[in-house]
Amino acid sequence: MPCRFLHASKDKRFKCNQCGQGYVPEIIITTLEPIEGIEYIGEPMYLEAKVVKMKRNEKGEGNAIHVSEKILFTEYYLHSQIVTKMKIFSMNALFSFKVKITVGETFIFGVAQATALRLVALPLPSGVEVRLKKKQGLEDFKNNAENVELVSKCYSQISKIAKIRQVYEYDQCSNDIAALLLILN
Repeated sequence: MPCRFLHASKDKRFKCNQCGQGYVPEIIITTLEPIEGIEYIGEPMYLEAKVVKMKRNEKGEGNAIHVSEKILFTEYYLHSQIVTKMKIFSMNALFSFKVKITVGETFIFGVAQATALRLVALPLPSGVEVRLKKKQGLEDFKNNAENVELVSKCYSQISKIAKIRQVYEYDQCSNDIAALLLILN
């Protein structure tokens, strides 16, 4: 069974789609290279997430505390961003995952990189949900002049994502894109 190394404990709720015997997690993030012989759908995809945070100009212990707090949140945002990108492109595994954080005098830079795959054994990735802030209604959002440019950028990105997702044979693609277009229209 080439999927055996993907199996996890039985408390996981997803049956292996490849052998039907073991249980697998929803997604996998690993620093390892993809294992030879692993079954996947489509082509591997390079993903990258970037975060920049302002840093206060402090000295001594205050600087150390501030930097350590900022690094913690930088790692969180990098992880959140790359997992979201992975789901947008219908992938369910990240291999060769690397994070690099650089602390400068005024900024903290973070970059996460990985090779994304859609593994046969893992479940189809869940979609990404777009929500407006509770205080802001949909009509207010569409009528705000600042959001006109944002909506046009979203349309452009949605069409690119739809093309990529179709290459990876994601059946839910058309429904997800249609729902997102309805929200934005």
